[in-house]
Amino acid sequence: MTITKKIGHYQLLIFGKRYSTKHAVAKIYLYDNRRYYIGTVDFYRDGQVIPRNSLNDAKRIFLNMHERQIDTVVDMLRNERPCWVKYHSPTSAYLTTEKEQVGEDDIQEPVTKKPHKMGPLKEKNPPTQVTKESLKKTATKKKSLTKKKTSKRKVTKKTPKKKTR
Repeated sequence: MTITKKIGHYQLLIFGKRYSTKHAVAKIYLYDNRRYYIGTVDFYRDGQVIPRNSLNDAKRIFLNMHERQIDTVVDMLRNERPCWVKYHSPTSAYLTTEKEQVGEDDIQEPVTKKPHKMGPLKEKNPPTQVTKESLKKTATKKKSLTKKKTSKRKVTKKTPKKKTR
C-alpha cells in the first residue's frame, strides 16, 4: 500500500547538542496546504545507524535521513512545487516532485524593455522653482476657477408640460 501526501508547508528545526531528540540533529515538520500535520523528516549524524521509516495509525509519514541531506531537502522544499512525501514500506519512503521539463525555471532570461513607438517620454510640465510670485499666481487662478464653478450652479425649476388631447 502506497501513501502519498502533498506538502504545502514545512517547519525546520535544528537542535543544539543538549536538545537533540533520539540523537536527531534536525527535524522538518511537514504540513499539507490546509496546514494539517502530515509527517516528519528526522536527520541523524552522518555515519550513525538511522531508524527505519514508518507510518503511524493516523497515516502520518516519518522519514529518517543523514544530516548531509538537509541542504538538499530544504532546497527542494523551498524551490520545487509541488512536493510530495510517499511511503511504500519501512525501507521505501521518500520526498519527490512532479515530472518537469529539463531546464524548467532554472535560468530566467533578463527582461528587456522595448523602446516606446512614440519615442522617449517627455514630461508635460517640467519641474520649476517655487517662488512667492508663482504661488500668488496659482492662488489667483484657483480663486477664479472656483468663481466660475459657482456661477454655473444656478438652479432652474422646470415646469411640467401640460398634456394636450
